[in-house]
Amino acid sequence: MTQTVFDYEAKERAKSASKWINNWKQNYGPVSFELIGKYIFSIAAEACLIGLVLFGVDIVLAAVTGSFGTTSAAAGSSKAAVKAAAAAAAAAKAATMTKTRNVFLFFFFAFLALRSRTFSILDASRPKLETEIKMKEQRKRPDWTPPAKVFPVVWISIAFLRSISSILVYEQVGKLLCFPIMCLVLHLSIGDWWNFVTNKEKMLGVSAVGVLFVLSSAWFAIYQYYSVLPTAGYVLMPLGIWLSIAMALVWSIWDINKPRMRLWPTKTL
Repeated sequence: MTQTVFDYEAKERAKSASKWINNWKQNYGPVSFELIGKYIFSIAAEACLIGLVLFGVDIVLAAVTGSFGTTSAAAGSSKAAVKAAAAAAAAAKAATMTKTRNVFLFFFFAFLALRSRTFSILDASRPKLETEIKMKEQRKRPDWTPPAKVFPVVWISIAFLRSISSILVYEQVGKLLCFPIMCLVLHLSIGDWWNFVTNKEKMLGVSAVGVLFVLSSAWFAIYQYYSVLPTAGYVLMPLGIWLSIAMALVWSIWDINKPRMRLWPTKTL
């Protein structure tokens, strides 16, 4: 049969596409869905583990509050002559309990903010200051990169804001295991995955893409906090601002370190 011009052009396009795919696989490697599945599972597992902890703390706080309520009711059933004094004592105890609870919640949320990686199945440990300085010497960074000493100060400050804003949300919702706080938990879980990819696997390309998920999850959590109580959203907002700066830094580091590393996990790392 005589080959038409159309058939010839179709074969040439197929050859060109096949050549491009082969070159892409050779230079970058095929996408590793196994690694992607591992990453997704690690994020989900960490979020679920922290969710179970929140559920347990909710039970403990409810039990303590219920026990206190029984005591207050007994005090309220005393004689008429001492009812006013009993009510004042109950109010003082309630105020003390609220302060004690909030102190506990502050340190609890601070622990989650700084040590959420405790619940990660990945090695999400952050680099020490000495390691950070060494990495800065080995890897090109833009001139506007903040000094290594700035990062711990910023993250400790953000942990403080995470704690305060989460307490504000808790006081409005009345429980820890709620959608807004779980949004923050998901953000922390994504952040721990990002630390693993960046600091342990040292995949700058995947890290650059991953920081977009870290940033978007942060702003989503901020929005959810704002929806519950605007003040809580404003308190948490510096997290989103800082991560916006961090995103620009991560993408700049990826861009200036040649040859650029691939933006996706592959079977050949």
